[in-house]
Amino acid sequence: METKSMSKAVRVVARVKPSSSDPAVKASSGSSVSVHKRDQSETVSISFGAQFAGSKDSCELDHFYEEDEAASSILAKEIKPLISSVFEGKDANVIAHGGRCSGKTLLIQGSEWEPGLVILSMAEMLSMAEERGDSVSVSFYEVSHETVYDVLDKEKRVVSVLEGAQGKIQLKGLSKASHLVGVPVKSLSGFQEVYFGLNKIQKLVNDPPLRSHRGVMIHVAKGEANSGTLGRMNFLDMAGYEDSRKQCNDLALLEITRINKSIYALQNVMYAINANEFHVPYRESKLTHMLKGCLQGSNRTLLITCLPREFSQDSFYMLNLASRICLGSKQSMTNATKKSKCPAGSLSSSSAAQKKNTPLVVSATSRQQTGIRKSVTERKSKLNTPASAIKGR
Repeated sequence: METKSMSKAVRVVARVKPSSSDPAVKASSGSSVSVHKRDQSETVSISFGAQFAGSKDSCELDHFYEEDEAASSILAKEIKPLISSVFEGKDANVIAHGGRCSGKTLLIQGSEWEPGLVILSMAEMLSMAEERGDSVSVSFYEVSHETVYDVLDKEKRVVSVLEGAQGKIQLKGLSKASHLVGVPVKSLSGFQEVYFGLNKIQKLVNDPPLRSHRGVMIHVAKGEANSGTLGRMNFLDMAGYEDSRKQCNDLALLEITRINKSIYALQNVMYAINANEFHVPYRESKLTHMLKGCLQGSNRTLLITCLPREFSQDSFYMLNLASRICLGSKQSMTNATKKSKCPAGSLSSSSAAQKKNTPLVVSATSRQQTGIRKSVTERKSKLNTPASAIKGR
């Protein structure tokens, strides 16, 4: 039986970054966010302080986690149902996104003293695997400048994303280690040693630090690790969104533009999946193309929008994007209901009504681009379609 947290293809939640132990940070002003829980509904409505453009609008999400709620709370409510689905043969994804310094890495990776979602989930999965006689293996990858790298490989070899005739994705060159430096993955301490070791190496090698999307893919197999994957659990720590207009340095601007483009691509895929659209633009970026197999079909995704305590325009923008994805499922249900109730001859009027109820527009640029595309499409339709055919629709 599906729980509420698994009822949508993409479940969208937000989490405020826990406060630092530094007294100066604790004394700083809180965020200008108001969270309203609706009666008899788990969804929440988030409104903002007057200093943010468009603050008269509110964002709707599936759930909101305050800064005093530990990662273990997210594990219990959101991730355990996903883990169960992996052992049933499905794939699941946990994706953390947000602005820079919003707590994404802290949430996913944690620290050696306070475990993040990856460590907590691995402990849960190892326990289940031991009970069932299954095996666990892991892959570590990084996506930078539209190139996928295998982080387990010392040379950080490039991973080729290949798509077969049936649409199946093959990640050629991505290692799947069932034994890490001689320690089986069923040992949590061995996994932690390698996981945190890889992250330390990344920081030492990349000076200044390389901004990239980093992922951990946990594979579950029946019996021995080489018997074929049963399901996969994918954790993704997205690089932070940043307004490119704040940068004067050309190199930094190029990097930010690339990162933002891949963030938009992921957002478009998430929305298309939740809205049950016929076409899902997986090929818009290397990251979404790589994860196509994990995202499509009956697989489930948890999208966590990470927010800093002191709210910013970047955070406001990312929340708007997340809200659009959340509303996508409502759009899908509305469309399905109208199609089932309306006769074929009245589809044009229902379609027009749907356009009036489109999900939250996230930026002025998006609004302009949508308007341009729409007007061009309408002009083409008028030129190429007889008037009688238009009436028939």
